[in-house]
Amino acid sequence: MDLPVQKIAIIITIFAISLCTAGCADLATINAQLAHGMNHQSGGIAMATQMDSAKPVQLGVSKDKRVTASTEEAMPTIRDVLAIHRCVQNSESQRLLNVFAVPGVDMAQMGGMTPELRYPNNQISMKFHDRSKCVNLITLDQWMMPALNGLQFRAVYFADDSGETISYLYLFKKMDDGSWKLAQFNRYS
Repeated sequence: MDLPVQKIAIIITIFAISLCTAGCADLATINAQLAHGMNHQSGGIAMATQMDSAKPVQLGVSKDKRVTASTEEAMPTIRDVLAIHRCVQNSESQRLLNVFAVPGVDMAQMGGMTPELRYPNNQISMKFHDRSKCVNLITLDQWMMPALNGLQFRAVYFADDSGETISYLYLFKKMDDGSWKLAQFNRYS
């Protein structure tokens, strides 16, 4: 076995705790700042309300040591990106992801996708979900490295109230300074 079972359990526990603690704190701050406008909307930015989920995130682990090491390095950025992405309510709100994106990429203008499908909490995929609430991240899997400086994975989101799901494939790129940045994401079908 490439990774001891104990280390895998620690990684999953740390991810689940950090997603809710750091992600919830970050989103609480963002939501508090956005509450100054109407119904969490200001300057085109719209965020859903953060809801606590008792469900742990299922984290698929790669057997490739290189992928596992890169995943551990990138996890703080991945956690922040996913915590924001699961709560945005319109394409313009994805500008909040630009701080985590590779230089020159505007996440609000990602090409190739219908604007409404660029974020998990959308009216096309989540027809019955109360969109004023964030969707929950339930699974991270299919980890792979398409290049030495690239990390790709699938994230599955779930709406607790309606049972609807949507998946996205994310690609992160390692920068010269050693940080990992969001390069792109696409709806996964």
